Order: sequence, then C-alpha cells, then structure tokens
Amino acid sequence: AGFALAVILLFGYRLWPGIALGTFLEVVLEGLPVPIAFATAAGSAGGALAGAYLLNRMGFHNSLERLRDVLGLAVLGSMVSTTISATSGAVSFYLSSIIPWAASGPFWMTWWLGDVLGVIVVAPIVLVWSIRSRLDLRPVHIAEALALLTSLVLVSDTVFSEPDNILNSPYIMFPFLIWAALRFGLRGATSAIMIVSGIAIWHTAHGIGPFIKGTPAGSLGFLQVFTGVVALTILILAAVITEGKKSEEVLRESEESNRRLVDFSPYGIAIHSERKLLYVNLAGARILGASNPDELIGKTVFHFITPELHDIIEERILMEEELKTSASWEEKFLRLDGTSIDVEVVSIPFTFMRKPAMYTVFQDITERKKAEKIHLENLRLEAADKAKSEFFANMSHELRTPLNASIGFSELLIMGMAGKLNEKQKQYVDNIFASNKFLLTLINDILDLSKIEAGKIELVPEKISLPVTINETLTLIKEKAIKHNVLIKTEFEPGLESIEADKQRVKQVLFNLLNNAVKFSKDEGGTITITAKKEGGMAKISVSDTGIGIKDENTGKLFQKFEQLDPGISKKYGGTGLGLAITKHLVELHGGNIRVESMYGEGSTFTFTLPIEPKERGET
Repeated sequence: AGFALAVILLFGYRLWPGIALGTFLEVVLEGLPVPIAFATAAGSAGGALAGAYLLNRMGFHNSLERLRDVLGLAVLGSMVSTTISATSGAVSFYLSSIIPWAASGPFWMTWWLGDVLGVIVVAPIVLVWSIRSRLDLRPVHIAEALALLTSLVLVSDTVFSEPDNILNSPYIMFPFLIWAALRFGLRGATSAIMIVSGIAIWHTAHGIGPFIKGTPAGSLGFLQVFTGVVALTILILAAVITEGKKSEEVLRESEESNRRLVDFSPYGIAIHSERKLLYVNLAGARILGASNPDELIGKTVFHFITPELHDIIEERILMEEELKTSASWEEKFLRLDGTSIDVEVVSIPFTFMRKPAMYTVFQDITERKKAEKIHLENLRLEAADKAKSEFFANMSHELRTPLNASIGFSELLIMGMAGKLNEKQKQYVDNIFASNKFLLTLINDILDLSKIEAGKIELVPEKISLPVTINETLTLIKEKAIKHNVLIKTEFEPGLESIEADKQRVKQVLFNLLNNAVKFSKDEGGTITITAKKEGGMAKISVSDTGIGIKDENTGKLFQKFEQLDPGISKKYGGTGLGLAITKHLVELHGGNIRVESMYGEGSTFTFTLPIEPKERGET
C-alpha cells in the first residue's frame, strides 16, 4: 500500500493499471482464487488513487518537510484511503468462504493495520529519497552516519532477539531514532524507521521479541501498533525539525538580504536608542565623515548636531516617540572633522530590544542646496537684468522725444532760420547739435541692446541684393570718410547677388564696422576694403582697414558691451562701447558669426558671415 501510494504521488494517476496488475499477479502466485485476486487488485489500486487524490487536494508536498504533509499522509494517505483495500480484501475473502463472518472484523483490522503501517513506513522513504538533494559527504558526517547505522542495527537486534535481556524494552530505540531525525533529517529518519521496522518484523515473525503475546495475530497487532506509533512520532519530529530549519534559513536569508540592502543603500541609515547610535550603514558613515561605521557606534546623536540645535532636536525626538509618527525635515549635520553639511532626514519611531528607538534615513543635500542657491541667484540676476533692460528701453523712448526736438531746433539755428549767428554763437550751437547727435546714437544703441537682451528684437528677413545693400551703406559713411581722408574700395565675387536677411539690420552691421574703420583710421588717412564672396552656403563679408589696429590682449574684449579698450583712445575717438556688441548679436540672430584679425599699428579686418538661403535664426 505504501509503495503503491508513493508511485501514484510521484508519477501520476496513469500508473494505477500497473499497480492493479502487480497486485493481481502477486495474489494469484500465492495460490488464492482469481476473484480474490481481482478484488485485492481493485482495492490496492483504488486505495492508492484515493489517497493520492485526497493528498493532492490538500496541497501535499512529497518532500514531507512540513508538519501538515506528515499529518496528511498519516490521516488521509494511511488511515482513510487504506480502508478501501482492507474492506475489498475482507469482503472478497468472506464471499469466497475462506473466512467466516465472525472472523471478518479481526481480519479487516489486521489488513487495515498492515496497510496503514506500509503507508507510514514505506511511502515516506520512497518519497523522501526520490527528491534530488545534495548529500553531505564530509568524512565527519559519513563517520557519524556509520556510527548511527551500527548502533541502530545492534540495539534493534538486541531488543527484538533476546526476550530475557535487560534491553528488551522497545522504547530503548527512541534515542537512536531521535538522533537520526535531529542529525540527518527526513532521509535519516525514514531510513532508521525502515531498519528498525524490518528487524522488528523479522524477529516477531520468528516468534522472538517483546511483542510475542499469545496468538500470532495478537503479536502482529502489537508489532503493527508499535511500529506505526514509532514511525509517526519520528516522522513528525523530523518534519518539525526540518520545517524549523527551513524557517530559520528563510529568516536568515531574509535578514542577510535586508542587511545587505541597508548596508549598501545609497542613503545613510542609522538606528539610535536613548540618543546613542546602535547601527550606522556604510553610506551613513561616509556622509558623517567616518571610514568605518564602528567609529560612530556609541556616539550620541548630539555629537553630529550644532549646540544651538540640541534642544530643538530633543523636543522633536520626544514628540515623535510620543505620537509614534514619522517626520521629515532638512537640517545641518556636523561631520567628524567638524565641517557642516546639509542633510535631508526622515525618522521613524519603533521599538528595538524593548526600548524606544528611532530609525533614521538621511542623505547629503549640500550640493543640491548649492545648486538651488545658484539657481535662485541666477533667477534674481535674470530678473534684475530684464528689469534693467526694460528700464533702459522705457527711458530711451522717453528721452528720444525731447532729444529729437533739441536736435531739430539746433539744426534750425545753424541754418539761420532764427537769424544770423555770430561765430561764438555758431560754435555753441554746433556743440549742442554734436552732443545731441552723440546722445541720440547712445540712446539708440541702448534701445537696440535692451531689445536684444530682452529677446524682443525681431528680424524681418527678405531677399536682398548684397552689393546694393553695401553701396547704400557706403553713402551713409561717405562724407565722414572724405573728411578723414579715407578711401573705400569694394570687391564683390561674381555670382553672389542676393541673400535672405533683414536689410536694415545688415546695413546697421555694415555701418557699425565702417564707422569704426573710419573713426580709428590714422591721422594721415587710409584705405578701407569691403569684400563679399560665397563660402559654402554662407555669404562672407569682410571690412579691412589700414588704421591703428588692436593690441592682441584687447581682441577678446571687443564684442563685450560698454567695453572701452583704452581710456586714452576712448577719450580721443569717443564711442559708447555698444556698437560691436550689438553687431555681434545681430549677426548671430541671422545664424552667422563674426570674428576679428588685427595687427597693432597696421590695421584690422572684421569678417562676418550670413546665410544665403533662409535657415533657422540664432538666439540671443
């Protein structure tokens, strides 16, 4: 019965015909009638199928590592399912007139006890040893197993073979069976049960041992009860031990996994009770300036808090412990070297070793704080810069109206519309007119720069003739060039006719460069050469002069706003320091770039590029 049940549990219900056939042949070979063989085969297969079905319904594990599996096997697999085979056998023997009705009860009981014993003794050893697991082949373990086997065989043989021996009590076997269960688990326990049961059955069958009580049937009954009780007890003990070890192993693995997660967490984690640190992980030690967590164990939390915050932190801890609620805040911690850091803290109250404790998670946010401070400062500067630009723009608009009126009236006076001026009066009016024109230029430059910095300047691109645009700009500077004895030449590459650009802004760029070239010419005059040629998809325009040139150390400051290269030169030639800064922005808005090459005392060349075809414009 035990072997049949184990086979069904291991290989499935499909093997029941083999069990039935094997039982049938066994009974026939014993010389019993065929009807009894059929009934016995049906009972054996039916009992195995019923037992396997009931066990599978309860979620039975073949490893028998849980107490519920052993109890399920004892109740459902042996006591319940074996009633089928016992009943089938007893009824078939009675109907075949082999036993009288009066003997059918004891006959059924003997059959049932035998099958129960088979399930409890045989099924476990088949099931347990069928599961693959690593054997402990260490010499010490093998030596202990051999010692147990030898002791078990010798003591069992002594107990069951010598009825008058002082060791005749079968309960002397229990220490050795417990030894097997404790040290060798379920495999050791099932093997020990099989050895003891085999020796006991062999001696009892030969009329020797403590279970010889009157009739053979009575002796067999005592043997079956003893073997069943011993087997069930040791199986339960082994299952409890194995289940406990499994639970301990799972708990240990869980604790180890949790410890590794905590130890190697990127966040600092600490546990403190009564304000003393009991645990700190690696990240926490690193944040607090320790090379090893052990350096921090035993120190109070106030060791890492500035003195003026001690009372506040103490009140916070007391409140959290009283309310049993977590809290988060930002604080400054002191490292072991005395330096302070910004930290973000989350603390959770809990009970540790029957004492109130705090589980604290913290991270260094010093860099984040610095970044936030820089970001806020940038926002403040941007707001201030924007306000400044808006102020300049508004003020420029407000100033241009009266300034234009002043320029207009000055021109009327120069033209003699209010009467002829004497030389002194004409000199005064000329100074007023020149100063107003300079101030208007400055205001216009400031207005342009404010628009650029505020992102409010918009280009109006159109298809323009580059030679025409350059020549139109030259007419604006021609009179000033003649006055300074400067000759202007142009060189246009054939085929470069039109580009896509804002004509007024291109003329503004050209005028700024030409105006500077004329203004910074030498006293004896000079030459300005404008070249335009195609380079890839860009138009390359250069303005070269033979003026005073620029020192190497000053070229990097040319395109910065309000930058004057030399106070002496600025005083002599004048200027706002905004023209080239605006020029650079306007070129970049078109998607081009500008650069300068200069030799001090020999002249300078400013070169800028503009896209020939429409393309995405640059940003301010």
